[in-house]
Amino acid sequence: MERLNSDTNKKSDEEKYLKFKEILPLVEERHEDGEISESEYTDFIKKYQSLEGQYGWDY
Repeated sequence: MERLNSDTNKKSDEEKYLKFKEILPLVEERHEDGEISESEYTDFIKKYQSLEGQYGWDY
């Protein structure tokens, strides 16, 4: 059961990475326009870079 949950979490994280990658240009644009605060942007980038370290090599 633990392995199944691990595989599910891995799939979920991979899907999250792909979504983050898809919306990155929009987030950057909204940050430049002042619609997203510096702290929100920084949080997003940290999460994105963490996931990119795990999954980015494959895309």
